[in-house]
Order: sequence, then C-alpha cells, then structure tokens
Amino acid sequence: MHSILLSHLSYIDLSDQPYPVKGERQKKFKEIIYPSSFLKMRNLQSDSTLFATFTPPGYYNKKDPRKTELGRIYFLKNIELFEIKSNSNQQVLNEIQFTFLHKSTDEITKFVIGGLDFNLIPVLSESEANDAWKNSMGIGNHSFYETYSEHLKNKSLISPFYALLLDGQDKWLDSHKVGIDGPLIHFSDQDKKALHIWFLSFERHAIVGHYRMQIE
Repeated sequence: MHSILLSHLSYIDLSDQPYPVKGERQKKFKEIIYPSSFLKMRNLQSDSTLFATFTPPGYYNKKDPRKTELGRIYFLKNIELFEIKSNSNQQVLNEIQFTFLHKSTDEITKFVIGGLDFNLIPVLSESEANDAWKNSMGIGNHSFYETYSEHLKNKSLISPFYALLLDGQDKWLDSHKVGIDGPLIHFSDQDKKALHIWFLSFERHAIVGHYRMQIE
C-alpha cells in the first residue's frame, strides 16, 4: 500500500453536541452504564465511561461492565488526508488519519480510516447520521448492514477498507479495549465538500465523537 499526504484538513470538532438518538442508538441507549446522564458526546470521552457487555445466553449485561479508554480521543490535534493505491486492484482511494491527545496524559492516539471511495459515501443531514456509510474496526471487514449480494461482491481478501487505532509509536491498539467499534461517514446535505465522520462506541451503544472536515 502506497500513500501520499494530500493535505492537513480544516475541521470542526462537534463533540460538544449531543448525537441523534435514533434507530439502533435509541434501542441501545439504555446499555450506557456510565455516565448515567450526559448532554454531549464529550462527556463520553473519558476512561470512566462504561457500557454493558454482550454475554451468554445472548443479552447485554450491565452487571458485566465494559471499561473503556475513551479519554484517548478527548483532544483532537489534526486530521490528515492521504491518497492511497490498493495493492489488490491498484484502485486509487483515500485515507483519513485523526491524531488525538489523551484527556489527562500526553498519550497520542491515531485513528486511521482507509480504503475510502468518496463516491460511495452518502449525502445526508446530521440528523440522519445513523443511516451513514458505516463499517467496523479491522482490515477488509464487511460493513455492519450489507446485503447478501454486497457480501458476495465485497470479499475480505480484496477489500481495501481498514480502520485502525495506533499509539504514538504507530503500534496497534485494541479497539475493543479503547471502546470504539468503527466510523459513520457521510457528506453534508448543506455542503457537498463537508465530510462528517462520527465514532461508534463499543457494541455501537452510542456515538462518542463527531467531526466535520472540508474535502477540496
């Protein structure tokens, strides 16, 4: 995989706002253990945030809380846009890399989302964020809600998509331990060059970050 830095993106961190509690987020809102009440996504960007864990025989169990390290994404330092070329089919795609500082330490965390084809990203309002293009953390993973035909077409061995969390030395971080399950991505219906990326929490119980950037 070859990459070229295209630009440092201008952005607005919108995490000091609430997220749309609709659809799956409305259904799973009750699985947020701590904080017991909050007004904005920033309140969830803490190592104290807890979620219910899915346990046998098949339910979300608040008595088995999942700890997080969401304080890692409290301070956004920059967002970079890269152009990449897929090794599998030589397709030219994009990568977006977020760099964060921890809420209370000097730890650096990078959130890398790559293999993106902007032509496939839907145009939506912010209230429709739950219908945005979405995928899970990992390499070559399938999206959360793809159809059977999409599943057959988008094989993991040739899928260019990846979403990774890295530390300041570019070493892999366990996304489940941090508490992030993947991104929600859409362009703005008000400005077609404005790209919105939201961060889904562990088990997609909540949205824990929201960022708008300009793609020129």
